[in-house]
Amino acid sequence: MPRFTHAFLYCLLLVQGVALAPNTLPGANPVPDGPGLELWAEVDEAVPSITLRFYRTNDYTIWRRDHGAEAWTLLVESTGPGTASWTDEAVEVGRAYEYAVRRPFGTSSIESRYGYAMAGIGLDRTGHRGTLVLVLAENIVAENTERLDRLYADLVGDGWKVETIYAPTFERSAFRARGSAGNGTLGFFGYRYPEIIRNRIREIHEASPGGVKQVYLLGHVPLVLTGTNIPHDDGHGNRAIYTSDHFYADMDGIWRDRLINSPDTALSDNAFGVPNIPGDGIWDPSAVPSPLEFGVGRVDPWDREGNDWFELSEPELVGRYLDKAHRYPMFRSYDENPEKVPI
Repeated sequence: MPRFTHAFLYCLLLVQGVALAPNTLPGANPVPDGPGLELWAEVDEAVPSITLRFYRTNDYTIWRRDHGAEAWTLLVESTGPGTASWTDEAVEVGRAYEYAVRRPFGTSSIESRYGYAMAGIGLDRTGHRGTLVLVLAENIVAENTERLDRLYADLVGDGWKVETIYAPTFERSAFRARGSAGNGTLGFFGYRYPEIIRNRIREIHEASPGGVKQVYLLGHVPLVLTGTNIPHDDGHGNRAIYTSDHFYADMDGIWRDRLINSPDTALSDNAFGVPNIPGDGIWDPSAVPSPLEFGVGRVDPWDREGNDWFELSEPELVGRYLDKAHRYPMFRSYDENPEKVPI
């Protein structure tokens, strides 16, 4: 999948005078309780320049500092009455700046209003969230190339470093549910692939300890089956064998497949009607063996296609989801596209 290469423009608006300490400004007093100064920043790559725009016209005092620095530099003591915007052309591409602005209010400096903005041109990210491991089911890629490129751009723009893993998919899952043909028989379709995928995630994790924060499973990434005595507190008693994506986020827990030998598939507490015997690809633990190193989530329309609710294929359903996932953070109303699907 192509990398996200075009320049990322970053402008973070901070208002109400709460993000930066105003008493570090030369000659400034702490901001009193009450409304702050509303402003925003716009960037121009061509010049390059950063323009501060103000909600109200007035006479402003402006300071600047490099992002994260302690000392402020006074840029302009007075912009003059009726100022609606002010442009800073003494900026460098790839450098983040914090601006502090004061507007007179009342008769004393303590009554002045303060506002803050941070802006930069060509910054790499909004703020580094860490590494996100994106695990893609192979069967969704061909029909969603542009959408996946857009997803990658959205994730990078949101501050993630993205590592991508491609996972095989199969026409049938690693088990056959109770009541289907061949009840109680494992369909050995890639049942060891979860271990292969987790080993790849572990390689990324060990290459940057503490860097991976999230695993994002998209599509029918191979399921992990585990357990033989999983308690329920809702009156259903204990049940055997469940899916567990925790497996993909547990880097040091011990997941064995050699201790549990439960061949009886007819038990009412067996969730999938399959045995759990040594070496069958179904893990032993009925609880997560150790604390997870990072979060994990799955978007998987498997087993939804072809029923009364979903007449689309898995790749098409994933495509619909990706469109919605893109619209949501972009603040695009569903009214722009009235077609809705239940996913």
